Amino acid sequence: MTLCGQICLRVAAVVALLGLPGAAAEATTIDLSANLSGTLNGAVFAQFDPFNGAGAGSGNIDAFVRYDGPGPPSDIKRGYNVDVASQTDFQYDELWGQFTHSLLLSAVPVVQYEGTAYREFIFDINETGGAGSVLSLDKVEVFLADAGDLVGHGGFAGGTTSLIYNMDAGDPTNFVLLDGDISGSGSGKFDMLLLVPEAFFAGADPSLDYVILYSQVGAEGGLLGNDDGFNEWGVSMNGGVIPEPGTFSLLAIGLVSLAVSRRRAR
Repeated sequence: MTLCGQICLRVAAVVALLGLPGAAAEATTIDLSANLSGTLNGAVFAQFDPFNGAGAGSGNIDAFVRYDGPGPPSDIKRGYNVDVASQTDFQYDELWGQFTHSLLLSAVPVVQYEGTAYREFIFDINETGGAGSVLSLDKVEVFLADAGDLVGHGGFAGGTTSLIYNMDAGDPTNFVLLDGDISGSGSGKFDMLLLVPEAFFAGADPSLDYVILYSQVGAEGGLLGNDDGFNEWGVSMNGGVIPEPGTFSLLAIGLVSLAVSRRRAR
């Protein structure tokens, strides 16, 4: 079944898995500079270099969105993957070229983790070393769409979209703290796995439905601002990169979440 006929099924799956309370929840910070992983609204955010510091070149990773560039304030960057004709057609800080493009759901690997099936995404924050290696990941939204060229985050025009995951559901001040020094500073060394439950994609047609992933970094400012190069999301071209149990300490010790009550004006 295609996207347009399955929105209700996906919404039901998301509500069931998230279990969102009626009242506003406390803000959550997942600190991946000090913890291996954390969960937020049903998705897993894991501190992980999938290639053990060796890099993630062509043949391993399909990078589907890069973003960087000026904008008020300058340390906040955001973007999403879409097919456009030129740089000026982008909405935010996306970079035009082969590393920003539409993504069919069939291209996103399904992996098994702790007995649950997830769709796996990989994030490279491209921060320099030392004190400037940290960055806040402030927003992640995953949509399903019936076309790969829809522009207009906040109300995509020209097609049908369905929001199936929102990191900030329940509180817009949630964020993930990342540290580029863990996998090695600079580009080409991916820093984080994002695992979104496969159940959230219930009813989608992987060969017809597209995934749009929107994210924002740097809103915490200061050392957590985006002060270096481009940020990049990709997917493995080798069917997923989570190793077998016993080869990765995260699988042995389970998930560790650091929940910190924090309110801030953004």
